[in-house]
Amino acid sequence: MIVSRSECNYSNTKSTVTTLASCVLQVFVYTPQIYSKIKERLRSRGVTDLSSTELNNFFSPWYAEHIGAIQSASGNATLDEWAARKLSVHFYFFTYGSLLKLHGNSSLLRELDTLLLNEALVQLELRTMAVAFADSARRAWFLEVLDNYLKLWQVNM
Repeated sequence: MIVSRSECNYSNTKSTVTTLASCVLQVFVYTPQIYSKIKERLRSRGVTDLSSTELNNFFSPWYAEHIGAIQSASGNATLDEWAARKLSVHFYFFTYGSLLKLHGNSSLLRELDTLLLNEALVQLELRTMAVAFADSARRAWFLEVLDNYLKLWQVNM
């Protein structure tokens, strides 16, 4: 959920900052075969046609090779602890976290809503920084370094 969007002008440099109130995320890792199966299922019949059993299976240890911990984008420890406690799925001897526990559960969603704070910067869009450099070679070098740095940061998020 986008909370604020502000534009700032500093002489010829314009930047737009977009912040996220807070969010929780979870990463699932699939083998190429399973990923293809899920992708084909979604392509052929769509997301809205998924049964709750199918949905829960796709995001379970039976399909996912690895299920990541549920984390907040901001690193909010209180939110992370709450997610570990409230969003755990217990199935025989398996225990794993699942954001799907929020699906259709209004009481858990209300609890989560009270923990979400305006903490995480999601996007910083630099419209133009090139005007800060009169020398075109130095400007090109700066833009390349900045672009590479941001791409590496994005990959490592």
